[in-house]
Amino acid sequence: MPLDIMMTAGDKIVDRKYITSLPVPQSTRTYCVVPHEKILCNIDELMKKYKPGYTLVKESFVTNRDEQRMFFKQYYQAPGQIDMVWGGRNGYDHKTAYAHACGPGVSVCSNFQISGGDVNYQHDHYHGIWEKIMASQLHTVTTVQERLEIGMRKRKKMQEIAIDDRRAFEFLGYLRGIQKIKPNQLSVALDHWINPPFEEFKAKNVWSLYNSATWAFGKSKDPQNILRQHTDFDEVMSKEFDLV
Repeated sequence: MPLDIMMTAGDKIVDRKYITSLPVPQSTRTYCVVPHEKILCNIDELMKKYKPGYTLVKESFVTNRDEQRMFFKQYYQAPGQIDMVWGGRNGYDHKTAYAHACGPGVSVCSNFQISGGDVNYQHDHYHGIWEKIMASQLHTVTTVQERLEIGMRKRKKMQEIAIDDRRAFEFLGYLRGIQKIKPNQLSVALDHWINPPFEEFKAKNVWSLYNSATWAFGKSKDPQNILRQHTDFDEVMSKEFDLV
């Protein structure tokens, strides 16, 4: 089973009951609040309707910033099927965009990085956000099976391709040269590769390199930019290492 939520300083481990009991602030003219409970319940209902063979076997929750930000990870399993992992975040602080990813090996970190899922969405808290969240969660659950199989094969292939420091440095430099990674993000990615903060990424392979870059993308303050960078990077990575 994949790792739980990767935590940073000041995080608090909680459960669903605690999450759904947190006070929900009022929406404003420019900011639309979506309760955590509403998001989680919609996933519950979609899974029951479209994936009846899957069972929720574990879920993890973390809050930070005075409990204004929530991060979640849910593990679903079904006999003879690939595991399905939902990971995401939501916030009440007028800054945290809603996001979710789904796949066989989703990584969630409270520094805002969500990666590893083939289906990824982010929505700012403008009016109309709930309709967008429902639509994106529905699209996720109805298209995920094929994507899960593709994502699992792709991840396995990345883990099997060993690379050394020189090859990793060359590729990250190439990303900078074609402007797929920013200067400050390049520094973060290099640090992550040289000194991985998590055991899962200590192996010198393409999977660890992939996560070095996606970790760096999580430093961006613009959620739409993060999604765009992930999409562009995935395309470059797939071509460079023949992952398609």
